[in-house]
Amino acid sequence: MSEGLARAAGLALDEGPVERTAIDTLCALATSAANGPRLAAPAAMAPLVYVVWQRFLRFDPDDPGWPNRDRFVLCADDGASLLHALLHLAGVKSSGAHHERELAVTLGDLERLRECPTKDARLRADEVLPGEYLLHGDAAFRLGTSAGLALAARERALRFNRPGFVLFDYDVYALCEDGCLGEAAASDAARLAAERQLSNLCWIYDATRPVRQADRKETGSEDLAERMRACGWSVLHVDDATDTGTLSCALAAFRTERERPTLIVVGGEAAAPPAAEPRLRVPAGVREHFRDGSGRRGRALRSAWFVRLEAYREGHPELAQEIERMQQLEPEKNP
Repeated sequence: MSEGLARAAGLALDEGPVERTAIDTLCALATSAANGPRLAAPAAMAPLVYVVWQRFLRFDPDDPGWPNRDRFVLCADDGASLLHALLHLAGVKSSGAHHERELAVTLGDLERLRECPTKDARLRADEVLPGEYLLHGDAAFRLGTSAGLALAARERALRFNRPGFVLFDYDVYALCEDGCLGEAAASDAARLAAERQLSNLCWIYDATRPVRQADRKETGSEDLAERMRACGWSVLHVDDATDTGTLSCALAAFRTERERPTLIVVGGEAAAPPAAEPRLRVPAGVREHFRDGSGRRGRALRSAWFVRLEAYREGHPELAQEIERMQQLEPEKNP
């Protein structure tokens, strides 16, 4: 996909110094939190995760639980470090009823993750962070559950959407790798998604190779693409994981797909992870870059959604109350 096509799609793809710094910072924080040798996936996928979050994801850092937010599931084993770094840079707030909430992930939290020797490093074992979906457990199960989240979005749309009132149309993104897609659970989920035409589901397959393996013959990704295409998926290829313009074009194509789930195969050579710094830091302007990009877009979308919900309440009061109970996790009341 050319730069001209990207601009025709209405995407602002100029990668200026601030954007490059933001990607490098996300990569540095994620690899520092990934512990020792587990650095390849965060280094390779940092540009992709940045593009999803900053240019496409409908998510408000100030209110990470609003009902029509997009879901972003990191199924790869190294997904936790990427997500924690992203939550920090985007300024995602912790859950709570009070107006002034603290950051869900602080720089100090990321520093402590560097000292955690566990495979699936998390911040707190007894708490699910805002924006965190299924970072524990079998990777194929996590990927399969992303199809369940997309199906739930479809069911909510059928239940609550009415002419003139689209309350539920959120998308589900899942970042996966060989360990996810090679299992039977993932195959079953792929068939289900195709049968149900879950066009709101996007699986992004990390097919990058570490630089030290660049001369090895790439195997598996093309067979996988053909299997998914035969299953009924739309399959797109991005040959360079660092090409943010082409990544954006592929994600824009997913957003316009109306009949099939989408698989995006991201290949190329993974960049070498940055050298660990003695102390983590965030350069000036990076947090503001996220705030003015994903943050501003998310706040506008959330505010518009709640305005729409109030107008919806006038004609459909019982359904509006059901949405509120669902959001508050209240059980259905018997009549």
